[in-house]
Amino acid sequence: MHQFYYQLLMIIRNKALIFWSSAFPVLLGTLFYFTFGGISKAEWETVPAAVVEQENNAMFSLFLEEMEKAEEKEKEETPILKLQYMTEEEAQTALESGEIDGIYYVAKTPYLMIRKNGVPASVLEGILTAYLQQENMMKELAYEQIPEEYREDSMRVLEEMTTEELKAYMDSEDFSTFVEEAYGGAADDSEQAADTVAATAGQSGYLTEVTLDGESMDTYLGYFFALIGMTCLFGAFQGLGSAEDLQPNVSAIGARRSISPTGKTVQIFHAFLGNLLVEYTCVILLLVYLNCVLKVGFGNHWGGMLLISFMGCVIGISIGILIGCISNLAEGAKIGLCVGIGLVGSMLAGLMVKDVKHIIDVHCPLVNRLNPAAIISDAFYCLSIYNDPARYRMDLILLGGMSVMFLAASYLIIRRERYDSI
Repeated sequence: MHQFYYQLLMIIRNKALIFWSSAFPVLLGTLFYFTFGGISKAEWETVPAAVVEQENNAMFSLFLEEMEKAEEKEKEETPILKLQYMTEEEAQTALESGEIDGIYYVAKTPYLMIRKNGVPASVLEGILTAYLQQENMMKELAYEQIPEEYREDSMRVLEEMTTEELKAYMDSEDFSTFVEEAYGGAADDSEQAADTVAATAGQSGYLTEVTLDGESMDTYLGYFFALIGMTCLFGAFQGLGSAEDLQPNVSAIGARRSISPTGKTVQIFHAFLGNLLVEYTCVILLLVYLNCVLKVGFGNHWGGMLLISFMGCVIGISIGILIGCISNLAEGAKIGLCVGIGLVGSMLAGLMVKDVKHIIDVHCPLVNRLNPAAIISDAFYCLSIYNDPARYRMDLILLGGMSVMFLAASYLIIRRERYDSI
């Protein structure tokens, strides 16, 4: 206990360490709130836009309809969006005259034309971007779940549905009849395919307005997920300091500890526990501040959030300990590695650009599977948005596995280190 208490005191007295683990994330979270959160909660002026139907896309058409319905249900004093259905010529004329701020083109891949840059254009662009991301995600999920023999036909049925058919069959319990007619196949085959079509259509109906489990989704929630991931990885600085304090050739504290009767295993364990307690406390305070003060809506998943935050702190400290144990690296290089892993990892997870995590997931998913900040962010998405327990558990396993690997490597390096003696 004396070793643990001593380690805890050293961490708490390190003001720079406490600042980067607690004060800095709070300040950055507050900045995000006023930059992004303030936008989402502002009193908007209604943005007028036209809708031009070029090709059939039932999901996008239904999405636009649901946007207006949602505004009516919430009885907004100032609706965000006012849509008018026009021909392309009418829409072009209205755009040039300033009657509308943009034109949504309904096609296989919807696109947008704007009159000029500004807040209205940003609103319209944000709505379309969010829709395209969610549509792509839903189709990918559906494609993975469809048996290979039904994939082509199932996706064809979904794409060929009209808006009225999609609405009707989303509300219907009997999807098999429709799909059987479309397939012209056996009843058992059509029922299996129908289940997939139904699930895909139903999920697509949520799009960006609500999450898959029916909870509200803040458009800018991803920034806060990445912020939490960054805070967890900042535990690397604490792990680095503790590792250096165990090495007699690096610090005076390490020299004193080297002649202590306490074994290195016990010393590493106490250092790890002390760092984990402080870092985890900082992350919990950040979560409470974001949720209770800034009113960032994480949903009712506090148990899951605390667990993934705990594992995030574990891997952050583990990374720092491993870097600190590499004796042939200069102190500046070690600090640079900790900074790089924390900042670059969190930026790739969406700290600065919201869509970057999704882009990486599409084009190079391995990067997100190796990036602890992206894994932490993904776990929060699984809780608050995707409602995917299996993927959440996989994220926990990945973090746990990497932490064990880093700590084991640190232990081996420390034990094999030899020092000159008189």
